[in-house]
Amino acid sequence: MATREDVMAVGRAMRATLGLSAPAALDAVPGLEEHSTEAIFGAIWARPGLGLRERMLATLSALSSLQRLEQLRRYVGAALTIGLAPEEVEEVLVHCSVHAGMPTAAGSLRVAHEVFAERGVEAAPRSAAKRTLAEAEAEGESFRSELLGGSAPPPPYLVAAAELQPELRTWTLRYAFGGIFQRPGLDVRSRVICSIASLASLGQEAQLASFVRGAAGVGITRGEMGELLLQVGPYAGMPASANAITVAARELGAGDTEHTS
Repeated sequence: MATREDVMAVGRAMRATLGLSAPAALDAVPGLEEHSTEAIFGAIWARPGLGLRERMLATLSALSSLQRLEQLRRYVGAALTIGLAPEEVEEVLVHCSVHAGMPTAAGSLRVAHEVFAERGVEAAPRSAAKRTLAEAEAEGESFRSELLGGSAPPPPYLVAAAELQPELRTWTLRYAFGGIFQRPGLDVRSRVICSIASLASLGQEAQLASFVRGAAGVGITRGEMGELLLQVGPYAGMPASANAITVAARELGAGDTEHTS
């Protein structure tokens, strides 16, 4: 079994890999820098079972969805340090606005562009495909069905929406599944990771359940799901992580335990 000194050493190495020194506020409080280095970077970021890129996608998604912009600024820099392209960072922040609201994209993109300017980098130009509303809705319907399972019964929130406000389903197909999910700059697996991390951070359990069920279809394993939901804990709060893991365990059912610690 690893000692605390071992975990601390791993945490310091992970901080160095990410280019993330401890914030000055943590240094000012006795023991807090050591605690964060050990508990977050040594005990979570350095775990096997999920790649560093995927952990960063989840972290950016949590921070943007919750509008923790001071911390987001630091992690945008860390994302660039480990090799995420500026356009990938932009798309993470745009993608999460589907779940957290468009104002989050505006605030997060402002911070990201300030970091890009400091680093002397720019996002590669890209353009979303032009579609009619009918085309976007049809593509959204097809994509959602493939991703989340067309044969499964509709989730309760869509059943309720059909009764009270059917436009919700139409909007979701046109502008989420037929719009944001189809944007260039970020692959579908990465977008599903962002959705799961965002929904877990926001405590949106009904919608999270749908994405958990669809995750295997884009190559997210049971073990990776557990790691992804643990990753959001230090940024959204461990209760958010625990609640999301409870949802995922219910939706995925019994399975072989993958020991990743």
